[in-house]
Amino acid sequence: MKTSNIATIIPAIVLPLFLTSCMGDFLQPREDPTVFYMLKAESTRAPAKVDSAPLQVNLLPITIPSYMARPQIVSLASGDRVDMSEFNRWSELPNDAITRIMVQNLSVLNHGIVDLYAYPAVAVDPNAPALKITITECIGKLGGELSLKGKWRIIPANDDEIFQSKMFAINIPCEDSYDSYVSAMSAAFVQMAKQISEGLNEYKNKIAAKSTADKK
Repeated sequence: MKTSNIATIIPAIVLPLFLTSCMGDFLQPREDPTVFYMLKAESTRAPAKVDSAPLQVNLLPITIPSYMARPQIVSLASGDRVDMSEFNRWSELPNDAITRIMVQNLSVLNHGIVDLYAYPAVAVDPNAPALKITITECIGKLGGELSLKGKWRIIPANDDEIFQSKMFAINIPCEDSYDSYVSAMSAAFVQMAKQISEGLNEYKNKIAAKSTADKK
């Protein structure tokens, strides 16, 4: 009888202690391994040019690949596979991030030359041209290269004809880390902005030359 009581009492004492220990481990705060990244824009501002009023430009919504429209950072894996990292994420929606840095990049590179209005904002000048950017590829492999491809167009407000349309293909090497991968992506968007800046300057010079010719 005593043996039976002991056999009953021991589990009754040990089991609650065991469950308490397990629950304590379960409820113990754990460090979140997720890292959030942010695209960075060009920071070196070009000297302001005040020889004429800035060119107002309407930046239309930027088109990006569907695989980019997610919080996880996407990179190439082996073969035809891609890696969507659960613990390396964007701090903002990719489309919003790309719009933000393109406005900043173009504003810095064209300081005093261009005033950019990102949709849904609209330029005050009714003759302001529109800038349309379509990104068809923005992906790479950690420890390899980041590839940024697509097309940009400058569309005059009063003319159905596209003033300028150019394809771009930019490759930036990156190391085997997400820090380097995101830095390479930021650098690629700076290079793309430099190409677009040349087109905007060419467009502004054309408008100025036409205005001068019309006054003669």
